[in-house]
Amino acid sequence: FLLPWVYIDPYEAPPSEKESNTMSQFFQGLIDNYIHVGRQTLNVRIWRCNVYDQLPQWDHKADKRDAKRSAKRIAASDVSHAVKEEPSQVFPFFQRLEIGYGAELAKYCESEELKMRHMVKELTKKSNLTTQEAKELARLRGDLRPENDEVRRKRLADKFARERYQTPELMIRFVKVGLDGKPVQVLCDQFMSFSHIKLSNVPVHNDRDTFPPNPEDPWLEMYAKSAPSYSTRKNILNAEPAQHVSRVEIISRGNDTFSVLADGQLFPSVRGPKSTGYKSIVIEKFTNANDEQMSFPVQTFFPIKL
Repeated sequence: FLLPWVYIDPYEAPPSEKESNTMSQFFQGLIDNYIHVGRQTLNVRIWRCNVYDQLPQWDHKADKRDAKRSAKRIAASDVSHAVKEEPSQVFPFFQRLEIGYGAELAKYCESEELKMRHMVKELTKKSNLTTQEAKELARLRGDLRPENDEVRRKRLADKFARERYQTPELMIRFVKVGLDGKPVQVLCDQFMSFSHIKLSNVPVHNDRDTFPPNPEDPWLEMYAKSAPSYSTRKNILNAEPAQHVSRVEIISRGNDTFSVLADGQLFPSVRGPKSTGYKSIVIEKFTNANDEQMSFPVQTFFPIKL
């Protein structure tokens, strides 16, 4: 990463003691410590999300074949890939991926903020504003200030909750793995509406839903919570909402679409009033030319064992 504000020009005069006592110098000292002293490496595995514009053709014969093998372990090469087409979009992530209420809330907030910025732009163009328009412009500018982000998001979240948004119906097909990282079963559930689906690679404070994830493990910790109206149905994820997975395929029913939060970033981003979501995605390992999963090395002072 780049931190241009901590760069020191070697041709500049040495800073005074007062000038040295700045936040930039503080951060530079931290970075120097990590570079020169942090000699331990934590290899955080990287994952990818493939987006498909059309619903995939499911390989039902392969599903039946894998179901017969479910009583015993199956080789990674025997795990069928139901989606054969090339993805229209690919984005990597290494912390977590979320689908459901949280992602749709983020989409709603971005959409409302886009409308607010458009209104500011339109009001600013007007040469003569009425008293009411001037007050509205001042209110919008105040709401959009960075220091008001938290208050604005809370207000929008309360408004979104009152609308009682119903998440779309999704089908999840996933490869369940054992603690050695080898595939055990390929499971496919029925169409259901989920409050949230979470795939975790890095642990987060107070995260109680999933098994504690280890970023060096070759699998993700999945937690799928069904919507209240679907919670009594008999299916795999209602019985066992927490799963160790190495691959997940998700499709929506009919014309429904869904949004994705990957490492806190909304996909697809909101670009206008008619912004839609995805119909089909596949989450799998980000591999190199040798089919080995790639990792992001993080330097630490002490060995981290999760």
